[in-house]
Amino acid sequence: MVVLNETNASDAGESLAVTAGVKAVVFAGGQGSRLAPLVTEDVPKSLLPVANRPALFYSLIALLRAHIDNITVVTSAASFAPVSEYLKGAFLDDALVKPLNPPDIAIHESAPGDDTADVLRELPPSSMDYLVLSGDIVGDVGVHDLIRHHQLTNAVCTTSLHVNEDADTYVLTTEDESRLLGLFYGTDLDSGTLGVPGRLLKRFPRLRLRKDVADIHAYVLSAWTVEKLLEARPAISSVRYDLVPYLARRYLKLAREKGEEVFVGMRIVDGFIERVNSVSALLATNIAVAKGVLNAPPAKTEKSKGKVKPAAPKLAKKGDKTNVGVECAVGACVEAGDRTSVKKSVLGDGVILGKQVKLNGCVVGKDAEIADGCNLNGTFVSEGSTIEPGCKLKDCTIAPGVTVPEDTEASGRAFAGISNEEDEDDIDLGDDITFE
Repeated sequence: MVVLNETNASDAGESLAVTAGVKAVVFAGGQGSRLAPLVTEDVPKSLLPVANRPALFYSLIALLRAHIDNITVVTSAASFAPVSEYLKGAFLDDALVKPLNPPDIAIHESAPGDDTADVLRELPPSSMDYLVLSGDIVGDVGVHDLIRHHQLTNAVCTTSLHVNEDADTYVLTTEDESRLLGLFYGTDLDSGTLGVPGRLLKRFPRLRLRKDVADIHAYVLSAWTVEKLLEARPAISSVRYDLVPYLARRYLKLAREKGEEVFVGMRIVDGFIERVNSVSALLATNIAVAKGVLNAPPAKTEKSKGKVKPAAPKLAKKGDKTNVGVECAVGACVEAGDRTSVKKSVLGDGVILGKQVKLNGCVVGKDAEIADGCNLNGTFVSEGSTIEPGCKLKDCTIAPGVTVPEDTEASGRAFAGISNEEDEDDIDLGDDITFE
């Protein structure tokens, strides 16, 4: 079950008035080394499945529901073909997209080595404000409210921060949290202290330092910021790591340059928001969306002992004593043999499950096959893969098209593009790339 909250605007007219002068730029070109071996040339990070839709879908549907019709998707040369194919095909055919009369979405191929701010310079000049989003965000960013907040405060940049107890950032703000004064990371505080300029303390005697909010890579930038500031400062390469800290730190100098006050606004949001930039995040987001965390009521209900409960997903072919839990998402043409159990999992189109298969907390990509007697827990099986009989896998990742040999038992293993067990090497998942 996949559902998304509607725009927070009271009606379409209000939303249109707010978003009409905004150009959205969605970055969907990252490969994501922490998602190895799931990403390939044909399946970049932004097209990895989340409840049987590409991750990119969720950013785009949020824009459409906020009535933004000027959208550019930025991708790398390696990802250009599959992203273009999705935008021109499956995305337009999606049942949730069709009623929104989607506009033509521009696709921009970034130059090698370019980061987010570099790309903004490459785009055609515009007098509109820019909404910059990462293409791996799943959840309720609150696009309409973020833009409206930016417009009401007249900030040069407004960033969206998400309440997250596990955040890896320190956020320095004014006491009333109306403006962002600095973003810091763990390495910035290795000495155990944080230096604050005297001029900042003179103007803002009381500050707040928060560790419970995370930058989710959603920003509104004024036209002046993109067309004037970025053009004049080519050394600024990244929106997150260069531009936002620069605007917050040099507000006095920039105010003299602009002739009016310069500051970075902020909006703190709660609720479900995830970036699918690691295997663990991808699995957790799939399971959460399948359970209905994006707040859609169940499509169907059935009565049981006088109570109404969600209906279990339907299979094209279901064996005897086979059970698929209500907290699952199931694609078309899925088959399962006798005595198979599926709990808190996502099954893509055309998946075939054998007899006595047990899945718990798994994602199985389209056209994958899992043979008799397999037991999988917390495992991501990419599209077109085959799990031969008797395998027991826990917290594993299987790349597209890979065959896992019969009776394999593994925990925390990455199966990457090799079908012979003796040649398989564990993959170092490493760190994610900085392309936002």
